[in-house]
Amino acid sequence: MEPPDEEICYYSQFGQDHWLVNQAFPGRREGFFVDVGAFQMANGYMSNTLALELHRNWTGILVEPNPALCGSLEARNAKLVQSVVSDSRRRLHFQFGDRGCNSKVVADGGAEVPAETLTDILRREGAPSDIELLCIDVEGHEPQVLDGIDFDLYRFDCIIVEANGVQDAIVERLESHGYRFIEHHRVDLYFARKGFEVHRPSEAIPDWDGKPNRARPVPSPGKQALRHPSSPPWSTPIHRSIPT
Repeated sequence: MEPPDEEICYYSQFGQDHWLVNQAFPGRREGFFVDVGAFQMANGYMSNTLALELHRNWTGILVEPNPALCGSLEARNAKLVQSVVSDSRRRLHFQFGDRGCNSKVVADGGAEVPAETLTDILRREGAPSDIELLCIDVEGHEPQVLDGIDFDLYRFDCIIVEANGVQDAIVERLESHGYRFIEHHRVDLYFARKGFEVHRPSEAIPDWDGKPNRARPVPSPGKQALRHPSSPPWSTPIHRSIPT
């Protein structure tokens, strides 16, 4: 029996994981996710996939190229890959910032680093061909990440992509591969494969800002233990044995 909503802890910024747990994949256990640009704060805040991992026993691949932002990701059960993702294997300029929003591919400056495609990563890590969830948040480089996916090899039930000012390019690419555009909700674009019916997130996510069982921002990403936001001030340590 699944726990009631108030016993589940949510970590996303705008209710993405609430929509995933309760609308897109209600009761689905042991699914697989791919989270590109997986930065999260020390208490897990900003993760779209942590609630699925902790409460539904999902696993998957976390892609975060900036080692300075990987502290709390190293405590996750999912496989952490530190790599810059793009449309081909090439060298790019990457700005290593102190937060997710300022760690990104840039035209000039930063450090020159090798990039690979998401298909390269999925093949190397032995990802299944049918994947429940893909999340992408790479600060404007999302179209190039999508261009590096072999959609004949890998299929996704739901895709969440941060718009980052390139909405039209994202929608065009995913619709060309047969994905249905659901909605632009808050900062993200939501998609589903044809035949996978879900409610629009604007209709399905409750009063998110006032929701008590969700994580809030913490001062530093640091290499601290993940925290469980079960009650203010969000300070109970997360344990792998959380009842599910």
